[in-house]
Amino acid sequence: VRAQALDSAGTVLATHARENIRVDNTAPALVSSTPGDGSAVTAVTSVVITASEAVAAVRGATLDGGGATPEIAGAQVTFATGTLAAGEHTLTGSLEDAAGNSSPFQVRFTVQAATSPATLTLQLGKPRSTKRGKNQVFSIPVTVSTRARVRVTLLSPRGRRLRSTTVQFGAGRRVV
Repeated sequence: VRAQALDSAGTVLATHARENIRVDNTAPALVSSTPGDGSAVTAVTSVVITASEAVAAVRGATLDGGGATPEIAGAQVTFATGTLAAGEHTLTGSLEDAAGNSSPFQVRFTVQAATSPATLTLQLGKPRSTKRGKNQVFSIPVTVSTRARVRVTLLSPRGRRLRSTTVQFGAGRRVV
């Protein structure tokens, strides 16, 4: 940058120059977030956003309409949320750099309720055997408590594998 002092005739009275001055007209922008915008997660205790440049301040930050306090470290901003309930959540505010340039941000995500796998109960009934022509046909009643893929293996009296089959069962009693 160079500045000149001029008199009324336009004559230069003094000149002053300063080098390495940076003019910043660009506001910091949201680059990424954890959890990601539009994502579905099972648990959240903080939201971390990364900006395109160092952030000096966060203005008007809210999480689901309530105040949110940021912790700023360069271009990374962390909002400690505690454990969030299942459902949709929105974090909004404005990122501001040291030059005073600001831009709004918004991160929406969904916390899904954790589900535990169903407990499977499997009961085998008394096997039956019938003769059909030259073939010996075995049938075993099988009861399952929930939908399951069941693998059944027929063994000889000496433990040799004679035949295996895999069957998809809905909950209830079936015969294999």
